[in-house]
Amino acid sequence: MMDLQIDKAKNIACIKMSGPFSFVEVLNAFDTAVSADNYKAGMGRLLDFREIDLSAIDSDTIRKMVKYSLSFPPGINDVKVAFVIARTLESNKKIISP
Repeated sequence: MMDLQIDKAKNIACIKMSGPFSFVEVLNAFDTAVSADNYKAGMGRLLDFREIDLSAIDSDTIRKMVKYSLSFPPGINDVKVAFVIARTLESNKKIISP
């Protein structure tokens, strides 16, 4: 499930997700946020994943999410993006930048 709140005064879109982690749903949330009528190029994005079960996520999935985000046009892909999670991701694989 996804909830989108856009704060024009703070120039940020807050995307809150809950439920089991789904790569496809996360990418759909990215698309929904940047195509919303009140989303403007240059807005930062805050992705609230505190209510998602991230136990199955791995570094390859994170790289794919980053690569997908970078495919957006200028003004959308070159903004600050932050993820909020409830706890440290546990993985036996090192998470590295793309």
